[in-house]
Amino acid sequence: MVRMSTRLLIAGAIVAVAIGVGVAPAYAGVNVWQKDDSYIDVGMLIQTQARGIDAGGAGTNTNLDNIFFRRLRPFFYGAFNKNWQGIIQMEFGSGFEGQDQKTSIKWAYMEYLGLEANQQSSLKIGSFKPYFGREFLTLGPHLQTIERTFTGIQWYGTPDYMMGIGFTRMTPDRKMSYGVTAGSMSIDQRPDRIFFQSPQNQTNSNDNTGYLVSGRVDFYPFGEMPFNPKPLTANAFDRSDFHNTQVWQVMMSVGGYGWWNNNNSNKGTTACPVSDNNVCPSGLADVNQVYGVEVSSGLRGYGFSGDIEYQRIHSDLRNTTFTGGLYSNGDSSLNKFTVNGGYMIYRDKVELAGSYALLTASNFASNWDSYRVGLNYFVHEYAIRFSGDVTFNVNAYGTPGAWENIGRLQAQFAW
Repeated sequence: MVRMSTRLLIAGAIVAVAIGVGVAPAYAGVNVWQKDDSYIDVGMLIQTQARGIDAGGAGTNTNLDNIFFRRLRPFFYGAFNKNWQGIIQMEFGSGFEGQDQKTSIKWAYMEYLGLEANQQSSLKIGSFKPYFGREFLTLGPHLQTIERTFTGIQWYGTPDYMMGIGFTRMTPDRKMSYGVTAGSMSIDQRPDRIFFQSPQNQTNSNDNTGYLVSGRVDFYPFGEMPFNPKPLTANAFDRSDFHNTQVWQVMMSVGGYGWWNNNNSNKGTTACPVSDNNVCPSGLADVNQVYGVEVSSGLRGYGFSGDIEYQRIHSDLRNTTFTGGLYSNGDSSLNKFTVNGGYMIYRDKVELAGSYALLTASNFASNWDSYRVGLNYFVHEYAIRFSGDVTFNVNAYGTPGAWENIGRLQAQFAW
């Protein structure tokens, strides 16, 4: 069981209630001005999280009990006419560990929708998510469990928000979509992670810079893709099945990306201390190139939603003799597998959710297994939600016998 201080749990619950009480139901984005096809919407995403951790073994950390703003994101989006729209969303929260508080840019792009009359083709320019990773492409407020697993977090080879250009198209029957992106992306030199960094928020001098291309195809053999051209609206990767949909919907996807070092910010190598095992925050290693492929699928209907995702990531260092963290003799191959599921045990209000995730790496002595179970209470779908879950990490960071038990409570308000 997770040993979490009583005061931490009580404080987290108080914060959660404080955010939710007295708030009228709302969806993300409130229209403040409109004239014909021109409009301006504003909004705010607030997620307050309380977390407690109990751990043991090499590389684990028990000093992470805290309460923090997981996400604190105001946003503005609007349209000049039906063909041109844009968005900017800022982040003032503390991030996944609650220890990365800085002002950063998330979404910030202009988009042209006039390639087809039905607006199902899009050309983006700016900062946006590359087209890789089903769990990463799911909006944070729409996740079933509070945090993403190995396939969705940027620590292990899933690209972060990129700077560049992207094109997507959905077929008129809304059965298939495809897209490509190209632009820039950075990677932290830390060798115990393949840690992608958004170039527009690059604050670490230990980042390698480079070029990223990505692409994916999504296909609905049963059902059709939801569609709304406005930013931050419901998308094909939303998780919970509200309203107990009386038909099965199935989505199948393939994706891939490649990243190449542009040789503008290489800094050399600092070895990992032997005692650090697979956790090496003080080591440095220049990344030469990274490739990834994804195969995934989703199922929705009758109050149930499930997703399965497999990713294969391969990374090469410029130093072909480096061993440490994820790498053995200068390269690392990651296998990431995740199964997520949720069921509305009380229609539209209470959802039981869980996941299993697996991570292997070339320099891991053991597979890293992660088990999670949680509960969501939806006051008004994703607009006001209270969540809690517990994660059990076995052979954490690929170290035999290392373990982590993590408990989280979170309150969400998406206005």
